[in-house]
Amino acid sequence: MGRLASDTSLQAELVQIEILKAMSPHKKAALFSAAVRAGLSLKGTTMTDPFDITWEVVEVLDELGIEYFVGGSVASTLHGEPRYTQDTDLVVRLTRGHVAPLAAALKEHFYVSEPALLEAIQHRSSANLVHFDTAYKVDLMISRERPFEKSRFQRRVQLPAGSHYFWVASAEDTVLVKLECYRLGQEVSDRQWRDILTVLLTAPTDPKYLEHWASELGVLDLLEKARHVLANPGPG
Repeated sequence: MGRLASDTSLQAELVQIEILKAMSPHKKAALFSAAVRAGLSLKGTTMTDPFDITWEVVEVLDELGIEYFVGGSVASTLHGEPRYTQDTDLVVRLTRGHVAPLAAALKEHFYVSEPALLEAIQHRSSANLVHFDTAYKVDLMISRERPFEKSRFQRRVQLPAGSHYFWVASAEDTVLVKLECYRLGQEVSDRQWRDILTVLLTAPTDPKYLEHWASELGVLDLLEKARHVLANPGPG
């Protein structure tokens, strides 16, 4: 098996990796946007840049003083390999006092439920915003405020996407969250695993930071497994 996929030769994957390493976050964002717009077109909906949709939400968050960063598969796209996804995950420090003004500001262009937002705050879970024109989804993930979440906010970085700059989870934190999700999903998601490998392969990362938080989060064995896979590719 090759580094990332069984249907690709090792030599071809090495070429892919070098291309991804040289590719800017802006270019990766453009490829992601093109894939989403193509998907929207097939659904018969408006071909709108997903980063423009996300920016509508981010502008309101900024106006209300709500800290955020982009996480999930969009973060792994910007740090690693562009791939299609139907939503943007925003990790937010949202309080009950934010809910009414946030809903009022977004309700013209998005489905937004105040009860769902309040429930998400109570349970430190997530609530969905759905863009009316496209059905593109922006998920508000309420920060759990563990020491790890606090570290993620401290280490977020600004990256270009579309015509905007967004706060985005660091490459290391993107890997760590993906490792957590992979474990919670019974370690069967090929997509999550590939996201982990491509970010480790193509983005500069701090190994000591990764090892510290992987140990704290109980996923150090998975980090070591990923490193082993990358260091010992099979024939392709």
